[in-house]
Amino acid sequence: MFELINDISNWAIPVLILTVLLAGAMKRVPVFETFVEGAEQGFGVAVQIIPYLVAMITAISIFKASGAMG
Repeated sequence: MFELINDISNWAIPVLILTVLLAGAMKRVPVFETFVEGAEQGFGVAVQIIPYLVAMITAISIFKASGAMG
């Protein structure tokens, strides 16, 4: 049973990627260009989120250093 679950987990992501690529090709979607547009949007979101992440990590570090978290 463990081997079956291991095999499924090893093949899940490659099969998903292949399925998305084939579905896009069948619908005549420019797959690479669509991926690049999504990556650009994702990068923009990441750049917008970084200051908030830094602030949260800093606040948590200060909170831990104060001894409030045990």
